[in-house]
Amino acid sequence: VSGIVGPIRRLGTAIIAGEKATGYLVTIDVKRAIAESSVPSDQFNFEGLLSHGVTTFPEQVWLNSRGEFQKLQYSTQPTVGGTITETELFSYSARTFSVTPPPAADTKRVANVEDAYDLAYSLPQGR
Repeated sequence: VSGIVGPIRRLGTAIIAGEKATGYLVTIDVKRAIAESSVPSDQFNFEGLLSHGVTTFPEQVWLNSRGEFQKLQYSTQPTVGGTITETELFSYSARTFSVTPPPAADTKRVANVEDAYDLAYSLPQGR
């Protein structure tokens, strides 16, 4: 996890996606996360948060017994209003699968991260 600052608090254990996991509460510094991350999609998300006034946020990090992510979850309130909540659940298996991109008519190209966030906020609930 990129951008962790301050103390890390242990939350306990839980069964997540069928595996025992240990949870931790961390604080993410958005500018530090941008600088430390090597994953373009993560950098894009952090830049979007920063452009909407989010400079730090708490995140729950749940690790399985192999030290792999089992769940990541955060909730924050950008300056444009509303609440952003993201939960990522991880599952590990040897199964392969294929992903088909949506039809071009169902997509929209955006020029920058601010436009992407503005588009996301303009969609109807559940889209």
